[in-house]
Amino acid sequence: MAEEHHGIARKKQVRDMAARLGVADFVYFAPQASKGNAQREVAGDGLLLVGNRGAVLQVKSRDPSHGVRDSAERAKAWIKKNAANAMAQGLGTKREIARRYEIGEPLQVYPVRATELPAETRKRYQSIVSRDTQDWPVIVILDHPQMPQVDLTFVPGVVWFGFSDWWELQRRLRSTSATIDYVHRILSDGVHVALWQESERYAALRAADEDSARMSPTGAPYLAHQSQFDELGTDIYHDVINKV
Repeated sequence: MAEEHHGIARKKQVRDMAARLGVADFVYFAPQASKGNAQREVAGDGLLLVGNRGAVLQVKSRDPSHGVRDSAERAKAWIKKNAANAMAQGLGTKREIARRYEIGEPLQVYPVRATELPAETRKRYQSIVSRDTQDWPVIVILDHPQMPQVDLTFVPGVVWFGFSDWWELQRRLRSTSATIDYVHRILSDGVHVALWQESERYAALRAADEDSARMSPTGAPYLAHQSQFDELGTDIYHDVINKV
């Protein structure tokens, strides 16, 4: 049960990071639905939605009290097994969203901002997922206390992040739209790194931006430099967005 509770907390943290460092109204969840005697997640562990664009979040987390005792081989095996499970679940979520859309019963989701509201009040903020999800990526976030260096290989339509890398990425991008853009860019450019090496991938994409900017006198790199980040400016921007 400790592992399960830790996993639930981590899933909420992943959504909250994207919501609080981005914009809360672009990060969604759906209550679990009954299937037989079990409860199943119909929206993965979260959805990123901006206009017609979106992404499915899947989170797998190892309880630290157990994970710290894992051997190096066991830690890597846990990562590989749970990465495969998360990918399958994320792709299943995309199929379920498409199925519901096709039969005229689209998925109803709620912004993270409404998480703690009573069910009846929460209904006022629901959104209907009535769009094509074929090109939505699956974002898998993996959390293990040892942070083993595992190369999960490049998989079209799926991007892997370590939990700490997800935090740093959200802190730097500070935008749900930018997160979706970043993931699509990883997939289109085929820029792949091992888990917990996101700083290297970010640096590579930033370098590519600099090269492109040099070709245009009026251009500027899209991604901020790793050592430069205007936290005050983005905080003011998000304050305005949230008030609106």
